[in-house]
Amino acid sequence: KTSPAEVCYYRRADGPWKPRKELDRLSIGERLFATRLPERDLLDGKRGPKAFFECGVGKINSKGKWSIVNGMVRIGSRKMKPSVVRKKLQKMPPTDIIEVYVSKISLAEGRFEVSLSKEDALERASLAEKIVPASSLKVGEILTGIVKQVKPYGVFVNVNNANRNGLIHISKVAKRYDSYVAKEDGLKSLGLRSGSPVDVIVLSNDKKRLELDLAPIVEESPADDVEDEVESHTVDSTGAISDALEDEDAAWAAYGAGEGSGSDNASEDEAAMWAAYAAPDSSTNDDEAAMWAAYAAPDSPIDDDEDDYDEDEDIEDALGIGSY
Repeated sequence: KTSPAEVCYYRRADGPWKPRKELDRLSIGERLFATRLPERDLLDGKRGPKAFFECGVGKINSKGKWSIVNGMVRIGSRKMKPSVVRKKLQKMPPTDIIEVYVSKISLAEGRFEVSLSKEDALERASLAEKIVPASSLKVGEILTGIVKQVKPYGVFVNVNNANRNGLIHISKVAKRYDSYVAKEDGLKSLGLRSGSPVDVIVLSNDKKRLELDLAPIVEESPADDVEDEVESHTVDSTGAISDALEDEDAAWAAYGAGEGSGSDNASEDEAAMWAAYAAPDSSTNDDEAAMWAAYAAPDSPIDDDEDDYDEDEDIEDALGIGSY
């Protein structure tokens, strides 16, 4: 319904007619009264289930015509159990007027998101301001990151609060310390534990794969102290690396001694491990490929432009509209 003054009205679920608010006049944290539209629920979204609400919001096109813009609520992650999703939706019956709060506004795409509490809306908005698109990280940049996951083939590191983690492959770690690294235990013994800070350099950033390496060691001492400085960097001050290298020296001595079947088996095991890392069709590489695939489609509500395209297409196909 549109008045002569070109104000668009809608009938709220509790009866009265109300004027629609223009999308570009919304503000983060603003309270709206909404009704859920169950026919537009998108429960199999690529980044988790979503529900849509009539919030009394619209936009005006270049010809002065109004169109409805529904608010979107993110129910949870894509791994959320269907039973949990159903319980959450039951708390938002389509017959009720529900208070929602604006958490994200995308004027260029003509859409917005809402949360069920003001605190959550403000937190999401704050997170959106801090998130950095992984695609903006440049090859050759040296940055400080935080280890997020330790895997048999390396560690995933979050850099600059980017929306996608990068991988330091175990072979890069082995090359740095010039030693064999025994999967997760070996990585952890070198200080690469979940939550640990680490200086990294961006090796490549292409096709949603962010590849990292340990940052080069910077020598700050005079030239005549370079040798000592290198040694001090090689042996970490935590002591964990020192212990690991001492253990490895002992292991190498055992391998070199060649006495007894135990040392032979150990050497064979190590050779097999390195062969597994090098083999392109190994199960470890299969796991790594799966991890890359998972990180190419993150659960995070904040994504870079490439990811947004897939999400938009998914939603638009489901709703049969050009935008949501």
